[in-house]
Formats: sequence, C-alpha cells, structure tokens
Amino acid sequence: MSFFQQTHDCHSVLVVDDDPQLLGSLKHLLLRDHHDVFEALGPEQALESLSSITPCLAIIDVHMPGIDGITLCRRLHDDPRTAHVPVVLMTGQVRPGDVEAGAEAGAVDFIRKPFDVEEVRMRVRTQIRLHEALLHERRVEKQLRVISSAAMDAIIILDGDGNIAHWNQAAETMFGYP
Repeated sequence: MSFFQQTHDCHSVLVVDDDPQLLGSLKHLLLRDHHDVFEALGPEQALESLSSITPCLAIIDVHMPGIDGITLCRRLHDDPRTAHVPVVLMTGQVRPGDVEAGAEAGAVDFIRKPFDVEEVRMRVRTQIRLHEALLHERRVEKQLRVISSAAMDAIIILDGDGNIAHWNQAAETMFGYP
C-alpha cells in the first residue's frame, strides 16, 4: 500500500469510556481498519484531547461518572469546531429515554454493549463515509458560492422540486429580487 493510500484511508476516531478494558478492545478493533485512535478515559479527558485534535468520529459511552455521554455529545455539537463530528453513543444499560435523548443531543447512532465486532466496524465505516460526503458537499457549496459571486451573469439553480436553491448577486441585480 502506498503512502497516499494509507493517508487517504486513515481516519481519526475518539473513543471515550470510563472502562480501560473496553477502551483497549475498541482501540484494537479500530486499528485493524487503519484508523487513528484517540482514547479518553472519561469526558474530562476527551474535552482536553479535543483542544488539540478534531476527530472524524467520536464513540462515547453513555453512562460515566461526572459528565455523562449524552451531555458530552451535546457539548461537542454546541462547539463550532466539533459540531460536524458524528457521535455514536454506546451503552450496556439502555434506560428509558436514552436513545431519544442521545438523538436530541446530536448522536447519529447508538450501539448496545456487549457489541458485535463486525457491526461496530460496519457502523464506523458508514459514519465516516457519511461524514466525508457531508464535508465534500460543504466544500462544493463553498466553491459554488465563490464562483457565482464573481460571475457577471445571473446564476440560478433549482432543486429537484423546482425551488430556487441558489441565486447569485448578478441574478439579484438582473431581476431586482434578493
């Protein structure tokens, strides 16, 4: 495998749990798929790590002493620097309302412990692909805004339902509508 392929296929995953044995198991599992793994033995350590890294994905245990995983998920999504990071919550005890509270906090998936290794690998791959697609879409939208703002011609883009999805400054000037 070439250096480019290794760099291209490698993604960073933050794993947060208060159980060192589970952290080790998840790290081993994720390293098999060539991910960079950042371990945090609890939410406080995770928040400290996030000052120097921005992962592609976070896997967070729900029930931990101090700050719970749902609160940590909410904090990640409230911070503009990490708001785009998908969060997968993991727990051995699902209490009533946990899944809904996790979704409201911004979690994209929920895994029950004990977990199936292949299921976790598949979910991680899926979330990273979705994350990459979202980042690609944002880059393309930004490029479109830059190009269309410099265009002297009106540019109007319609979505699949025929609604205006993009309208540049030249279109505003030409038609007289913002």
